[in-house]
Amino acid sequence: MTASSANPRVFISYAHEGDLKDKVKELADWLLAQGVEVITDHPYANCAPDKGWRAWMQHNVEDADIVLIVCSERYKNIFEKRKIPTGGGGRGVAWESAIITDEIYQAYMRNTKFYPLLISGDGHSHIPVVLRDWSTGLLLTDKDRIRSLIRDEVNIPKPSKPFDRFRPGELHGPEDNRLKPREGFLLGRESATEALLQHLSSDCHILVTGAAGIGKTEVCKAALKAYLKKQQGTKVFYVQIPDQSDALGLLQRMGEILNLSPEACERITKVSDLRPHMPKGLYYLDNLESVIESEKGKSALDQLAQIPGVLLLGSSRVDTGYHFSHGVHVEIPKLNTENAEDLFVRIWKIATKKSLPEKDILCEFVDKKLGGHPLSISLLARLGRVYSWEKLNTEWEAEGTRLAKTRDPDSRLESLSISLAITRDFLAKAPANLDLWQFTALFPEGLDEESLNLWEEISGDKDARGVLVDHHILQEDGEKFAMLPPLARYALEAPHLDIPATTPFSWERARGLAYQYFLALSRSASEVVSSEKNILARSRSAGQLPAIESLLAADARTQKMDLVPVRKLNHCLRNCYLFNVFSGRKVLFLMRELLKDGLSSLRLGDLETGFGNLSDARLLYEEAINLFEKEKYGLGRADALRSLGVLESRLNNIAESRTLYEEAIGLYKKEKDDLGSANALKALGDLESQLDNLSGARCLYKEAIALFIKKGSNLDRADALRSLGDLERRLGNVSKARRLYEKAIVIFKNEGHDLGSANILQALGNLLLEEIDFKNALVFYEEVLPLYRSEQEPMGWAYTLAEIIRCHHKLKTLESLEDLAREALVQAQASGVESVTGYVLEALLEACDGDEEKREALLKRL
Repeated sequence: MTASSANPRVFISYAHEGDLKDKVKELADWLLAQGVEVITDHPYANCAPDKGWRAWMQHNVEDADIVLIVCSERYKNIFEKRKIPTGGGGRGVAWESAIITDEIYQAYMRNTKFYPLLISGDGHSHIPVVLRDWSTGLLLTDKDRIRSLIRDEVNIPKPSKPFDRFRPGELHGPEDNRLKPREGFLLGRESATEALLQHLSSDCHILVTGAAGIGKTEVCKAALKAYLKKQQGTKVFYVQIPDQSDALGLLQRMGEILNLSPEACERITKVSDLRPHMPKGLYYLDNLESVIESEKGKSALDQLAQIPGVLLLGSSRVDTGYHFSHGVHVEIPKLNTENAEDLFVRIWKIATKKSLPEKDILCEFVDKKLGGHPLSISLLARLGRVYSWEKLNTEWEAEGTRLAKTRDPDSRLESLSISLAITRDFLAKAPANLDLWQFTALFPEGLDEESLNLWEEISGDKDARGVLVDHHILQEDGEKFAMLPPLARYALEAPHLDIPATTPFSWERARGLAYQYFLALSRSASEVVSSEKNILARSRSAGQLPAIESLLAADARTQKMDLVPVRKLNHCLRNCYLFNVFSGRKVLFLMRELLKDGLSSLRLGDLETGFGNLSDARLLYEEAINLFEKEKYGLGRADALRSLGVLESRLNNIAESRTLYEEAIGLYKKEKDDLGSANALKALGDLESQLDNLSGARCLYKEAIALFIKKGSNLDRADALRSLGDLERRLGNVSKARRLYEKAIVIFKNEGHDLGSANILQALGNLLLEEIDFKNALVFYEEVLPLYRSEQEPMGWAYTLAEIIRCHHKLKTLESLEDLAREALVQAQASGVESVTGYVLEALLEACDGDEEKREALLKRL
């Protein structure tokens, strides 16, 4: 540990939430009294430091002897990029995390500086993964032990294995929040849990089936928790399969949870494409029914089951007789009478102090009428808040009779149907309750409090949230409010979408609020100028595209759609689709089918271009050009011409590309759209630069930059400055290139655009590399690396590591080629671009002095 002096310097990193700021200040004041120099942000409560927050954080983290990291769930989510900070909060943690992670990488996981503190004894799961090896269980309140740590009196554990970044779907151990029981406890499932655990321990593939709401997922979660306790170090992945997924949807969803890029996921069309990216381990595939109902789905699952080292656990509402290749089938039965009665009583007593009947009467009710169905029991028992036992029985009999007359009985779901209907009818006394039920049903993975706050602001109702939580429709799960799939499906069933309504649900009212919500959310995202605020709005709107897809799909089933809000929403989302390409593509398919407009075809063409489907993209652009012409929308036509020009340029169809750009520029000028003109001029400049017409390209770039300045489009201006800098570098005007890069990086930093800053820093490094100034080039590359790591941008990450390897080799300062090579190859593979891997391999060949056998030996060691 470096802090062996009598007066070590300590920096405390934490997230602003609740009373944590006060608790951190209390610790800091105590340490100061013990002679420890402590740095926190408390002195700057009313004004920022003179040097600015970014420099203040970087300098204090780098200069500290010890950094104490107060680990809350919010801190971990922001640290690991699981949650985008909004509303101005959390950016400090995001920046500090980049610096901390980079220092640990640079030290090759030899950490003597960064140590986690827990807020509570059960908070181990809130420690960022990169720091978990150095936890000693220290609590924020353990002041004496913290002082001992600072004084170098505590033995810090050494990491047991090399750092391996967690993928999004990977469970973080038995205490992972995703494994918590929904009710807080699990009754009557000990034998089923033990059976699953035994099968898993024997490396048997398992398919778990049972009725909706019977508790399949809860049993699987309990088994996974026990398995992780027993099989420490085993990788376990939790894969939630969306409704209506087919074999392709399953494979691409698995690619997403393995942290593959959207472009890489798009290239996964069969199991052999996914297999190289799959670590050995257990994969829990939840909600498999639509997959196993098709032959292609079953074939894909069989192939997955045959991969060495891969173990499958699946759950499905439907038992088709398929149970994986040589797998085991486990059916989750109803609860026995004793456990069903126990569950009802526990929840009833939480909900109310009203009396219950004799045990034998209650047992008959939960067994015969509720069928031992856990979700039915949970819903009915919670109605004890508002109904007496006698009233609940009356409602049950009445609803059961009504359902028997209106539909064919379904013994497996009858109990749940009646319980849902009784709950629905009670909640209908305040229509906003059902509106929020249907709205939340659109979000398959739940929605955060900020989203709920916006819905409440639009609806004018502040009570529905609490009512739905009280009645088990909504559950607060960490930072999200989630809904069980059976409850979501029920709210969006066809009868509940009728207009005019034939049930207490009013889809007309609920969907109106939903469109207002999404329009309000995406309004800033529709701005053409790329400011930090607008980029955050685009990112947030893009994150909710799956819910928009659900809204459009449900609305389309009514056959009575109002296309006016749909058209408005498509316009607001036009800059968001590229932020979430998979969901964006699905939404745009629906938009194109519903609206038959040029904008949908244009944006879908942009996505297909990004996926490399250039033939499809060309057809969509041509379709968009024709539709915009029919719509007499000149700007839209200009946008489509420019996009088609970019595509033709990629295909090296230079003459066609130039013609398209020039036609687009003419339309932009006719429509007096300076920003459109600027973007087209920039694109034409790129084309001329590609053709080595550098003087012509320079004029186009300068004209574009002037228009970007006029329109206040700072990020576009910075990008054009970078392109002009690249051009001057090619002409040998090094000082001009450097000045242009420096102007661009100031803009990117002022806009808080870390990826733009990273690209410029890399360009500056390249400039110095061409001047054979390896030492100073290395400084830039090492500055840019934490930005690419923080942004999780694998291509820039891999390229930068390749250049770092080259610089160290030239400077003869290369200490650990294997660590750098391993990291570079992992990121190159994650980028999904073969040329990136080739670039890294070339750098490794240089580091091996051109000796291919030496490089092959290195690759084998990796």
